[in-house]
Amino acid sequence: MQILKKTHKQEIEERYDRAEMQHTSLKECEKERNRLLDMSLRGMVDDDLFETKDRQLRKRIEKLSR
Repeated sequence: MQILKKTHKQEIEERYDRAEMQHTSLKECEKERNRLLDMSLRGMVDDDLFETKDRQLRKRIEKLSR
């Protein structure tokens, strides 16, 4: 029974750690997308590059949001 409790506790901790890492990655992607938009509005990136990078970031955000 002790082994089962220990295993259960470890699984919970692992799930929590994964969820925390996923949340951090999602926030970083959102920040990156905001920076990309700022750069586009300032004329620092052309429309083609913006569209390509924005599409990549949206896909990544969608995947992390699941």
